[in-house]
Amino acid sequence: TAAGETTTTEASGDATPDDVYQACVDGLQGIPESTLQASCGQVRDAFEQCATQAANAPEGSAREAVLQQCQEAANKATEALNASP
Repeated sequence: TAAGETTTTEASGDATPDDVYQACVDGLQGIPESTLQASCGQVRDAFEQCATQAANAPEGSAREAVLQQCQEAANKATEALNASP
């Protein structure tokens, strides 16, 4: 990850927002680069916002549940994009 970016999932093997972005880019080859970067950037940003909002929630089981949902969505999106032809 670039300096200043925070990811808490690197060591766990879970998908990071950057993993989702890269899978998106890889899965959508053949479309104009500017469209590719904008679309995949929006996907990455959505996962980053999800994780940030969850991390800013009061500690407790609800916070953990939201963080888990964000992570599961990132993992599923990355898996689906990597599986696309």
